[in-house]
Amino acid sequence: MGFQVAAATDKGLIRKNNEDSYVVGKRIWAVADGMGGQAAGGTASRIAAQCVQACDRSGEIDQRQIFALVDQMNSAILAYSAKHPKTLGMGSTVAGVAVMRLGGQDHWLIFNVGDSRVYRLTDGILHLETTDHSEVQELVNRGEINRTQARTHPNRNILTRCLGTPQTPAVGMRVVPCQAGDWILICSDGLTSEVEDDKIETVLRSVATPEQAVNQLIQAALEKGGRDNISIIIVGADGQEGLMEDTVPVGGSGS
Repeated sequence: MGFQVAAATDKGLIRKNNEDSYVVGKRIWAVADGMGGQAAGGTASRIAAQCVQACDRSGEIDQRQIFALVDQMNSAILAYSAKHPKTLGMGSTVAGVAVMRLGGQDHWLIFNVGDSRVYRLTDGILHLETTDHSEVQELVNRGEINRTQARTHPNRNILTRCLGTPQTPAVGMRVVPCQAGDWILICSDGLTSEVEDDKIETVLRSVATPEQAVNQLIQAALEKGGRDNISIIIVGADGQEGLMEDTVPVGGSGS
């Protein structure tokens, strides 16, 4: 399976700094959204990104390596904080997808910690493939609020899992077949807090290339207020052998 990839990050219209990082690898792609304020949040996300890059260089990727990757990211963030007390408490989300061989076929290996997300557009239908690790998602799961209410809930930014905690957080993971024509969207919550899923689906279905989709989605988030950093990777499975990268840096800390 061949892949076309586009990626971009934007600090948005309110934040002074961009604490997001992203990785466009050969067989793994990921977005990390740092927390901890200014340099600390950006440092945490960059540490996570560096660990993803090392994983990409290690060879074939499977579920065991993703478990190990999350543990490495968590440990590396904690180790940095221990040496730099001003960054104590910093953390990061991570969401991504790797390509793994299973039964002789390519599969998407999808993973996340926190509220950065992975979507899959397949056969023209958008599927949310990750579950947010957040207080509002738990309220939704219990039926106390709906997804519309969750978008404006005062606790919507409180996470129940993130990188940088004393115990390695449990990673959400799933494996789905990779079909020619699939588009994978990986993003920080700077997109999903501003742009609803039906708008995301409309954009993905209306454009010809991942680059066009990335540009239009970032613009849509900015038009809605751009209150947070926005990072997006789109991976398109085109059925042709090889990797075509079309990375579009729009400020921030792409890796």
